[in-house]
Amino acid sequence: MKFLKSFLPLICLICLLSTRTQAQTQVINPDEDYGFMDYKLGESPESMPELRADGKYQKMKRYRPANDSIVFNGIAVKNIRLFFFQGQCHSLIVKTFEGESTEAMLAYFQKRYGEGEKQDAMGTQFLWRGEKCQVFYEKNLVMNDGQFHFTSIPVHRKYENYQYQLKYGDQKE
Repeated sequence: MKFLKSFLPLICLICLLSTRTQAQTQVINPDEDYGFMDYKLGESPESMPELRADGKYQKMKRYRPANDSIVFNGIAVKNIRLFFFQGQCHSLIVKTFEGESTEAMLAYFQKRYGEGEKQDAMGTQFLWRGEKCQVFYEKNLVMNDGQFHFTSIPVHRKYENYQYQLKYGDQKE
């Protein structure tokens, strides 16, 4: 009994440290964000802050923010593009500047969503999946910048069904 009492403070310290480490590494599912900043997947362009029409892409309307100089969590980002299918945000792409902002943004999302599933041997592509949202990161080694692709899985299924109807004439199961 005396033996156990001498180790009790050490056991308490280990429990406290493991709890603190777990709290610091708490990750969330990408579904909880369901987008990036104020740009939410599945929403209409009218519900988002100041967007400008920016053309079309494969039966989708493309928009961009009125202000292209955006800082997120102290990180400068560029070229945010949002793609809408049948009035809902299907996906958005966020590009980072070369160098430090690319690494900082990847570190932010790995801390937020976890390490991610490596998609290549070089560690330049990662994927985070939820039930209704997936986030894909891709680093361009030539330009030393990166892109984050946020995709709504339910809206993407509607888009796939639409493409199937165009090709085959009836609904995909």
